[in-house]
Amino acid sequence: MPLAQADSLLRGNAWPRRRSHKRPPRFDDDATDAAVEEAPIPSAAPCVRCRASAEGIGTFWHATDWHLNEFEPSSPSPCDMCRSTIVGTECAERAGPFGHPDCDPSTGGWQEAIAMMRREQPTPDFILAGGDWIGHIPESRLNPPALLSAAVLLNRLLSDHFAGVPVMHTVGNHDTWPYFSLAPVFMDWDRAFEKSQGNEWVRATFPGKARTHWQQHGYYARRLSRRLWGISLNTNELSKTDGGQQLDWLRTMLDRMRQDRQTAILLGHIPPGPSHFEFDSICAAGHYYQRAGGACWNPMAQSGLLALLAAYADVVPNSFFGHHHTSSLRVVYNSSAAARHVMYLSPSLTPRNPTHDPAVRLYYYNRSSGAVVDFVDYSHDLRQSNAAGRINWRVEAALRKAPLNLSSLSAVAWESAARRMLEYDHAPQSQRELDPHDPFLSWMSSERCKMEVYIASGDSRVPPLRRCKLAVLCPMLHLEDAPYAQCLGVR
Repeated sequence: MPLAQADSLLRGNAWPRRRSHKRPPRFDDDATDAAVEEAPIPSAAPCVRCRASAEGIGTFWHATDWHLNEFEPSSPSPCDMCRSTIVGTECAERAGPFGHPDCDPSTGGWQEAIAMMRREQPTPDFILAGGDWIGHIPESRLNPPALLSAAVLLNRLLSDHFAGVPVMHTVGNHDTWPYFSLAPVFMDWDRAFEKSQGNEWVRATFPGKARTHWQQHGYYARRLSRRLWGISLNTNELSKTDGGQQLDWLRTMLDRMRQDRQTAILLGHIPPGPSHFEFDSICAAGHYYQRAGGACWNPMAQSGLLALLAAYADVVPNSFFGHHHTSSLRVVYNSSAAARHVMYLSPSLTPRNPTHDPAVRLYYYNRSSGAVVDFVDYSHDLRQSNAAGRINWRVEAALRKAPLNLSSLSAVAWESAARRMLEYDHAPQSQRELDPHDPFLSWMSSERCKMEVYIASGDSRVPPLRRCKLAVLCPMLHLEDAPYAQCLGVR
């Protein structure tokens, strides 16, 4: 999007009026803090925002995979603005005011998402910007200025409507040119942000050494509060190299945080482990990486990160990724097979690949330990929204999924819930697709399985819902190749 057009959007009457927020205090990078103390998990409250009022509980937004696409009204077909994956009858459906259900959100879709975020939680502790801001547009329209323009627009919107709220960035595979590349585009990002929003904003977003690390490597760490650090990984690098330098840096940072009795939030774009929407993707341990040319992690980098997350789970209990465009999670184990860490895969605003409802996630976390205690997904049916000309956001909270019986969102609790879903098999064969007592259907409905999970592969004698369960739950429990394949039953 041209910057002049972005400026006109920001000045337009359609945007909510800007609220005034106090700028958070700055923190010295060498400061230490008191010991980490556990804060209680908030009890159920009648409204979503009420839960954040509990002492010691904070909130943050995770905005990832927004994939802006400027659908041209003069175009007779969305195929002119989307990749060749949209074919046939899909081309007959024109993009609506909020985007195309088989492609990407429009500028109007971004506008509505920002407005909803401001309305639901205008003062989060921080915002995680998870990467992939440019749409799935034809290669003829792709170039570095287009990528930078989308990233700059996002930051203008965030800084204008969440003034003073820290923003933590990570680079996505669609944020470099060519895709998945290790090209040094981060200096270009830095200069574009500085030109757009001024040097003061850049210094606040990438304070101290964070700016140098971002410019040179695409990964960095910064303080988010007196107790909490944010760590951003460059997963493009970790998908193509063994990540030795980056993982050494990460170990050094985690050592320092442990010594100073600090905690951390870890952010990345491409999650390690297999895909959870394609049966038998064998993305674990680099096999799919070899086939897809960088769609997943280098096996050495993956094993190295998993070992660090298990070893330093007291410092960084959770990590946050996107890329897969749907909601999921991964459990990380230590060498004794004890569940230690949870990776959260947040949903995307784009509905593309696989087709699903656009969504944005708000996390509730313990400010002392850094651990997630709940999350809320805000989603909408894009076709219905386009037809109505307005968005009715649906709200769903994790701890309200009663069939899962989650007492907390710890690694042990998630492992137990995933195994219960995987092992549940009580209904007669003819009724399993619609068994109302199956806890898996509270996580992913049979209809969502048909929409989101590519389950055509696998043993045809296995019912589709069972194949969907395996495709979704095996990656939750097994990130490495051998146990993942055993879970699927392909070995």
